Amino acid sequence: GGSPPPKSPSAKRYVPPARSLSSSSSVRIVEPQKKRRSRSRAKEREKEKEKEAEKIRDKEKARQKEKDKDREKAQDKEKERAKDKDRDKDKDRDKAKQKEKDREKEKAKEKEKERAKERAKEREKEREREREKEREREREKERAKEREKEREKEKARERERAREKEKELEREKKRKRSEERRRSPSLGKRRRRSSSSSSSSAAPPGRGRA
Repeated sequence: GGSPPPKSPSAKRYVPPARSLSSSSSVRIVEPQKKRRSRSRAKEREKEKEKEAEKIRDKEKARQKEKDKDREKAQDKEKERAKDKDRDKDKDRDKAKQKEKDREKEKAKEKEKERAKERAKEREKEREREREKEREREREKERAKEREKEREKEKARERERAREKEKELEREKKRKRSEERRRSPSLGKRRRRSSSSSSSSAAPPGRGRA
């Protein structure tokens, strides 16, 4: 075998083959190669470990990213739910306002109906009052007619009384004339001397007296 590499750390312990050709010297020559291999293996293992650690870190980062994403999603969902709640509240408030408005409208309608009923009642009362006035006017007309009839009857009675008075006066006049004729015989004589047609009425008292 040739001389070992000059940079090997075990070169100090190297024994030249000229001194001894024993088997131990050959072992000492091979030993640094083993150490180099073990070192390279250790480096490989270190690299593998580093790679594994990197993978683990990457996985952790990925997991963290996922967690962050999930958290953001959850936050977004929460925000959306809050918005929905607010919207629902607004809707409920609007519905309540609308209901209140509708109730107010309904109340106003009811009041208007009541007022219309009252107006209708008042109109009916007014019509009834007018009808009553008309009936009163008719009754007044009837009473006027009755009064007129009564006046006519009274007039007729007056005329009748006047006729009766007239008749009574006539009868009274006749009686007076008769009395006068009976009292004055000269009148009877004059009557008898007149023509028979004129004295016919006065003849019986003359004959009675003769």
